[in-house]
Amino acid sequence: MTTQSRENPLSEPTKSHSYQKPDLTRSSLRAADYEFQLYTDGSGWNDRFAGYCAVLRSDKHNKFVCSAASIYGADTERAEFEGLLAGLQSIMDTMDWNNKHQRSLMQMRRTSVYWVTDREHLVGAMLKKADGSYEYKRRTTPDLWARLEWYEKIFDITAVWRERNTIAWQGYADTIASECRTQMKHYVEACRAAAPYPTLV
Repeated sequence: MTTQSRENPLSEPTKSHSYQKPDLTRSSLRAADYEFQLYTDGSGWNDRFAGYCAVLRSDKHNKFVCSAASIYGADTERAEFEGLLAGLQSIMDTMDWNNKHQRSLMQMRRTSVYWVTDREHLVGAMLKKADGSYEYKRRTTPDLWARLEWYEKIFDITAVWRERNTIAWQGYADTIASECRTQMKHYVEACRAAAPYPTLV
């Protein structure tokens, strides 16, 4: 009797030995070679209070800008993403985007941005492979990815992953983002205690 081997449908697919995990640290690149350096951090917790901070530097343009905010209903990754968008917007404000001539210049040549974050998935979802696809899928927070696609028309963004607080500017962003989150939580809790929600009838 001849027996036929059947593949177990529950088994894991065999991974190709040719696959290599991408270098998300981009260790061969130098931050100083870019027009702007952007360091972001998002702070989130299971109570849904969150905060973000974006620290923007440019020696070429002699600029330093810090953007931060408190938000509610966001996890850490969404807060970090909001920090990136705020940082990119601060570049546009710094470069006087509302000036028609300046806007034309920025549209003709994309401004280079070196972005440092500790969110590995965000970096992988911005790192392109040789075939033009991204290393990681852009599946989460589709609304924020849609907003980023507009900024990508203006900026040439190089995303770099670093362990949390391994760079001083990254540490500053972390501290401010955490402070934004905790301060918002304290204020909201104080307001709730002073004026509790009325009972609906």
